[in-house]
Amino acid sequence: MRWDCCSRFKTGRRIASASALISAVSLLATGSLFAQVLQTTGTVVIAGASYNEPPYHFMDAAGKPAGFDIDLLEAVASTADLKVSIRLGSQNEATDALKSGRIRMLAGVFQTDDIAASAHFCTPYRLVAYSIFARKHSPVASLDDLKGKAIVVRRGDGMDVYARTNNLAARIVDVDTDADALRMVAFGHCDGALLSTDSGKHEMEQQLEDMIECVGQPICRLSYGFVVAQGEKELLGQLNRGLSEVITTISSGMEKNSAAPSRKA
Repeated sequence: MRWDCCSRFKTGRRIASASALISAVSLLATGSLFAQVLQTTGTVVIAGASYNEPPYHFMDAAGKPAGFDIDLLEAVASTADLKVSIRLGSQNEATDALKSGRIRMLAGVFQTDDIAASAHFCTPYRLVAYSIFARKHSPVASLDDLKGKAIVVRRGDGMDVYARTNNLAARIVDVDTDADALRMVAFGHCDGALLSTDSGKHEMEQQLEDMIECVGQPICRLSYGFVVAQGEKELLGQLNRGLSEVITTISSGMEKNSAAPSRKA
């Protein structure tokens, strides 16, 4: 699904204002970002998201939730007649809040076995490709080249679980951001970083393009989508139905656009 899909959807259909769907919160000065969040029992669904996962979900310059997953959740919530309030924090804090019942869903997360025991997966709307990021001119070109070496992954990311389950390297280092992971590789602390291809390239282009490169073909693709807390079967159904309608609307609009004759200059 392309980044502009939700924008296309919004222009073709009336969407409730963002302020009616999202009550964004700033980062708390101290303590856990979800420490004071209690599970909502009314009509508002509390959703967790990361403040630092561009371009999918992050805190914008105004301190509000932004990104592809946020836009998609807005569209789905409008279609399903849901009101959503999003809480931003680290990915680990969001996952812990879901498992403990303090929030009802996550705006976008990798559907791993670690979460499956305490949550229900919505229909995935994205397959995320992962690639190896290594120092330029290094001998690393594939997973085989990382055997017996040190790799770095995002803490709590889908690749974190995948790398440990499959014993991809002798040493696996966790960091909080893609930027941290790339710096670990650039300065020789690890031999390679296993990151989402898109977000890894995005971060690399911001600051380390002269030192780091994405090598080889993607090593795997992991399912990604909304996740609801254990027992939230009704919410699961509402989100799946809303997501199906949004995707159908987007697909229909794209087909009409591609079939429309081009105007002569």
